[in-house]
Amino acid sequence: MRGLYPFPTHGTRHFLRSVPPWSGSDPDDVPFIVYGGPPYQVYTAGYAALL
Repeated sequence: MRGLYPFPTHGTRHFLRSVPPWSGSDPDDVPFIVYGGPPYQVYTAGYAALL
């Protein structure tokens, strides 16, 4: 987790692989957490699947 760059936005906690400017790869391709109280929901990038 320390190697990722966390940031909160719209009731979620996202993690990025690097800081801007990005070098062509998608920096937002890691799972993220949706707030709302325990149990928290963790989704893959783009809400593709609930983990």
